[in-house]
Amino acid sequence: MISIKRPYIENENGKSRLCAEIAIAPEIYEKWKKQIGSRREYAGYEKAYSYGKDKFQLWYEVEDRSEQILCQERTDAFVVAVLYFAMVTGEDIEYEGVLSNELYHNLNTNLIPMHCNERSGLKPIRIIGRTESRKIESLDKNGTGVSRGVDSFDTIFTYLAENMDAEHRLNCLTVFNVGSYNNMPDLRARKTGMMTLDEYNEKAENFFSHDVEKGRQIAKELGTDFIAVNSNINSLYQGVFLELHGYSNSSAVLAVQKLFSHYYYSSAGEPEKARWGVEEDASDNVQFFSTESLQFYLARENVTRIEKIQHISQHETGRKRLHVCCDETENCGKCGKCFRTLLILELIGKQPEFKESFKDTSAYEKKGWKKYVWILDKKDQDFFAKDIYEYIKREKMKIPMIAKAYHYTLPVRKVIHAIRGDWKG
Repeated sequence: MISIKRPYIENENGKSRLCAEIAIAPEIYEKWKKQIGSRREYAGYEKAYSYGKDKFQLWYEVEDRSEQILCQERTDAFVVAVLYFAMVTGEDIEYEGVLSNELYHNLNTNLIPMHCNERSGLKPIRIIGRTESRKIESLDKNGTGVSRGVDSFDTIFTYLAENMDAEHRLNCLTVFNVGSYNNMPDLRARKTGMMTLDEYNEKAENFFSHDVEKGRQIAKELGTDFIAVNSNINSLYQGVFLELHGYSNSSAVLAVQKLFSHYYYSSAGEPEKARWGVEEDASDNVQFFSTESLQFYLARENVTRIEKIQHISQHETGRKRLHVCCDETENCGKCGKCFRTLLILELIGKQPEFKESFKDTSAYEKKGWKKYVWILDKKDQDFFAKDIYEYIKREKMKIPMIAKAYHYTLPVRKVIHAIRGDWKG
């Protein structure tokens, strides 16, 4: 059993925190560690952290002047925060305070039965506690995250469009520190002892502070409000994020649900394909986190990455501010996400217009014909590569013959990489 105490608010050093005590027995942590640690990318990841706390304080923090938007009247944020942990370990959730009845219904009737099955590896659980149907009074803002990525900017410009009705028009941007800043390269460095735990956490805080400043600038440019929420939810999930970002981000929204009436969660998944499971991005069902007073929407789920980039290219802020790199505060131009985005921009003829976002493209340019090899190698298992490949065919573009010839060496390259132990699949 995972137990959640009644939420309360603390004020200190110009900050306000919505807090709740969470009790998780050491043997439950062992279940989590065994299940998640069995994945290749998380093998040995528990070395980066200290496990086995019987009780810890989970919190969501805002500037002190924003205390009035923290929702201590509901336990919603904390139930959603621990939900993925509970389904992985098969532990029921018991909470004090009250849960929004709409949320309780959505979780028990839809999300838990849908996600918990033999294919996913998640286990059915019970949520135990009181519910209430009374609406929470809010400031009726419409929000979305401003990560500055492709999905984020596409959602922002969609809901800021002139033809968007007033009730749903976007008027508040958000930045949440709920695990995305504790990235995989740093987790690997922490596991191998190249980075201390304090250094690991400090780097994540610095990334968050940087994004808060960038978020404020973009909100000012676009004429919207802005709110940042810090949290220690990573103390629970300890480096695991991709599989549960819908849960952790939505929990932050629910912590400040007295601010919002609508929240648009940018879809990052493959169009028309739901993916549910321990080893997958199981977060494309955020609508099930809605309450009587707050409606979640999964935004632009049936729009391809190329279509989103074409949309962003129509807006100056998007062309200047696009940031897709997960490893650096500026686009490095070298990593997989930078490469993929630069390739799309080149194919649609928009790369020069994004020179402020991608200041150094030399590493990409050096790839020459090899940039097409990735598309050919990955088009059958990577939907981003498949999307680009189908765009090239549809637009009758040419792939260099040398790239096609090199692609046919893929079986040999797999064997060589397997022998060296560096094949990434």
